[in-house]
Amino acid sequence: MIPIIVNGQINANKEDSKTNNSINKLDHIHKLVKESIVEVTKSMTKYSKCNKHKVQLMGNSHMRGGAANLSASLDARFDVYGAVKPGSDTGSLTDTVKGDAKKLTMNDFLIICSGTNDIYRNCPSKALKNIINFIKNVNYTNIIIVNVPYRYDVKDYPYVNSMIKAFNSKLLKLPNRFNYVSTVTIVNNRLLSTKHGLHLNVTGKELLSNQLALHILSTLEANPVIPYHLGGTTRILELILKTVCLVILTNTNSNHNRKTPITRSKDFLWHI
Repeated sequence: MIPIIVNGQINANKEDSKTNNSINKLDHIHKLVKESIVEVTKSMTKYSKCNKHKVQLMGNSHMRGGAANLSASLDARFDVYGAVKPGSDTGSLTDTVKGDAKKLTMNDFLIICSGTNDIYRNCPSKALKNIINFIKNVNYTNIIIVNVPYRYDVKDYPYVNSMIKAFNSKLLKLPNRFNYVSTVTIVNNRLLSTKHGLHLNVTGKELLSNQLALHILSTLEANPVIPYHLGGTTRILELILKTVCLVILTNTNSNHNRKTPITRSKDFLWHI
């Protein structure tokens, strides 16, 4: 398009304005990603501890490729792996408790991203209840909840996104109830989504992985690493029972009446 010149100045048309706005928004997104990379690099340099940590990602298709991206953002001290179930709802979270989640400790992290399918089926209350029940059962490790991203793949997405916004606001309140739970908020921007509009694109996933890496590192810096493994509620109960038994045995032995020792002079072998 040939620009219009008015009073010696170029008067951009509407299409040029839209193009410039898109370029500015895209530049802003790239700037966010670059800044997040710099922050992760600084945090990794500051984190000098040599402890090993496990990081497990789980959820629906939004977590696809998340383990590889997060592993690239962290270093060899973090063992990152994922359990992705495309199309799953929050009801499937309980299956994870029976598997690898039991091996996690307070030195590790469990990252959850679930609820998209529940909300689309108009079941946000049920989704929140499932997540809370899951959190109560997995109280032996650090849990990071990733909020539900906006959807741009449906015609009535303003209505769907209003439900997602209300659901996410409730997720943000969970750390107030559970001190081992925290949240990470996805940057909702159409430029960070695929053309289809449902999932994050490559740039969006890179930004999210950097957000998670920064959150993990800041949590480790704030909380001292536990040098021993409790192994969940069962192990804690076992330690308590052992302590109680030891106290009982100690008290029993201390109250036991000892016999007067017999000297050797009274032994017949020593009589002449």
